[in-house]
Amino acid sequence: MSHLYFRSPYAWLQEGVPSLMGSLWMEQNRGRDVAIQQMDNTRGALSLAEPGDGASTGMDHQALLVARDPVYYRTKATYVFWMLRDLAGDDALARAFARVSAWIRYGGDRL
Repeated sequence: MSHLYFRSPYAWLQEGVPSLMGSLWMEQNRGRDVAIQQMDNTRGALSLAEPGDGASTGMDHQALLVARDPVYYRTKATYVFWMLRDLAGDDALARAFARVSAWIRYGGDRL
């Protein structure tokens, strides 16, 4: 359902928002610990793609805004949105998503 409501030409938004919504659904229905565990299950691929020590993995490090690989535009975006939610709160993040969605819907084509 999130894919239908929130559409974006940017993969990190198009896939990251629905992925976050899935994590939020899990948190609401099974608890925060279960939601975090579910996100942790996908963290391994991101850790390999983007190691904290700067080691070369042979993968092209991709900025989130122009990401082409699902490990970035889905997994990393979900973590970023989760952290933003923790910092700003549910209401602020919901307002931001609504504004971005409306902006894109009414002609915004570049972030």
